[in-house]
Amino acid sequence: NHSRYNEAMSSFSKAVKLSDGNPAVYLNIAVMYDHHVGKQNLARNYYKRYLDAAGTPGPPTRERVDARLQEISGLHHSHAAPATNDQ
Repeated sequence: NHSRYNEAMSSFSKAVKLSDGNPAVYLNIAVMYDHHVGKQNLARNYYKRYLDAAGTPGPPTRERVDARLQEISGLHHSHAAPATNDQ
């Protein structure tokens, strides 16, 4: 539903502004683009932002996000589980 997509994007945009760099916001946006909208280019961008915001060492999710980012970037073929927000 296009209306729900626009509503979600508006909410995510507000969350980014209010979150002060909270990695979970970037991860949720990435997962939405990756698994629900099918826009891997946008998903890659937000996965990268998540990794930058999560820092090193990051939460356990960081390894799965890194694997998924490499997979959709064509760097290697991984069978890693999709990233979830389990911080």
